[in-house]
Amino acid sequence: MKKRNDNSCAKLLLKKSSGHLKISLIMFLVSITITGVIGLLYARQYFQYERDFLENVAMRTITVDMHFGNRAVRPVRSIDVYEISQALINEFPNREITIIPVYTTNTGLTMNGAQINFFAVEQSHSFIADIDNMLDHWAYSIRQQPNPLALEISVLTEITDGGYVSGALERVLLNSATGVSSNTPVLNTPNIFPSMLEYPTIFVNMNTFREIVAVLLNTETDNLDDVMDNNALVRLSSIFVFVDDLRLVNSVSTFLVEQDYRTFAPVDSFDDFGETLSVAFWVFLLSSIVLLGMTTVNIFLSFRSFYRVQQKDMGVLSYMGFNNKRIFRMYNKNLGKKFLQIFALSSIFILLAGMIIFAFGHWLTLAIFISSLFAFLCILYVAIVRFIIRNYVKQDLLVLIRESKEFE
Repeated sequence: MKKRNDNSCAKLLLKKSSGHLKISLIMFLVSITITGVIGLLYARQYFQYERDFLENVAMRTITVDMHFGNRAVRPVRSIDVYEISQALINEFPNREITIIPVYTTNTGLTMNGAQINFFAVEQSHSFIADIDNMLDHWAYSIRQQPNPLALEISVLTEITDGGYVSGALERVLLNSATGVSSNTPVLNTPNIFPSMLEYPTIFVNMNTFREIVAVLLNTETDNLDDVMDNNALVRLSSIFVFVDDLRLVNSVSTFLVEQDYRTFAPVDSFDDFGETLSVAFWVFLLSSIVLLGMTTVNIFLSFRSFYRVQQKDMGVLSYMGFNNKRIFRMYNKNLGKKFLQIFALSSIFILLAGMIIFAFGHWLTLAIFISSLFAFLCILYVAIVRFIIRNYVKQDLLVLIRESKEFE
């Protein structure tokens, strides 16, 4: 019977205080919803930053195409792959730096009689072209090509003082697939002229490249470095240095210049790109913390004001014979119901806003936001119960009566 009376009394208190409570709860709901939406906008900004910089291979790739040494200028050669690798290991120990040689041919390859851009890269370095997996006897391109792709090879028959003499035209059939990114650093280097971008671009792995070079040169290609040193038809397009830490790109590029190499990096136009990104991140983080802190304080003070008004009702209940435990339970139960309603409504608003902001993607992020909202409300609920409701309920009955001015 006592429990039933407490439930009925709790409902009456909720109904009686609905005007005050409604204002506080509406402010509460609007505050956390706005904070949540702003948080989603920050998250979208971060995903854009991640896509443009952290996951953008081109932004962390340095192109090395020429060597200046002994008063001579020459294109990079196979020996430079080793020398650059050793120099970077010594200068930047324990850093994630990957040396990626990309191979090509000077002439002799066409497709349907038309010129093509032809490149080869090791399977482990296929990410330089945004390809996950490069299989033997497959050709990967930006745009859709015929399948199978017929690669026409002018077989070398003679080397003369004036150049090379080609003979029979061999055809090699390769499976065709798309997937190469048009933003790959391989196609954005000083030795790629704008007119070349109009030609079809083909990437193959090194096993396929060796087979094609063997047909082109009509010889065995067990050691590709020896082939390149003795035949100008096969060469390095460029050496690409991939730096895992974006903040090191400028330092690595500067170091390679000091080693007499010509380098090109997309972030060269920034004075200190790593510092710029770091400052932007801290601005976003501190803004979020300040916004959340202001919202929390505002909500806490709003409820403190509301329950201060409720002191006279607490005093009346105590005067009528309700002990502190029963009064506390009634107000605690009413607050819990309202917090559940707020969580349900704000979750719906944030979910809908997130679906629009993320274009129906990043579902895990939305789930984390809603879970964080639940945790935040739980913490705030406990704080209000412990430091506001419990504090007012424990106050002396005469003080409550005097402050409420109900029984002067």
